[in-house]
Amino acid sequence: MMLGATAFSSWAGYYNTIDTDGVSIHFDKDKAGSVIVHDDKLNTDYSCKIENWDDSLLSGAGGISLTSDHVGVLIASGNKYLDVKELIDCKGESIRINSMKLLESISFDGD
Repeated sequence: MMLGATAFSSWAGYYNTIDTDGVSIHFDKDKAGSVIVHDDKLNTDYSCKIENWDDSLLSGAGGISLTSDHVGVLIASGNKYLDVKELIDCKGESIRINSMKLLESISFDGD
């Protein structure tokens, strides 16, 4: 029972759409490797193709999450993210997925 609660808790931070800086962002349901950005002020949608898309990212089911500092959009199920400024500025152009570096090991003894 605890395992099920833990899995649900870890997924709770991901959404299909996020809102930040006057735009709404979500993956295009019809075109893998594309993001839809809706500019709330102009009431305009534009699609941005992700140059380095990998179909292994489909395992995240379109889940995204805004970082607490609002500079990145995390892609569910991995260490990948999109830069918020690049998304806002893409206006139909291509963007790239970035990868976060993961710590190999953590030493607590001062080394």
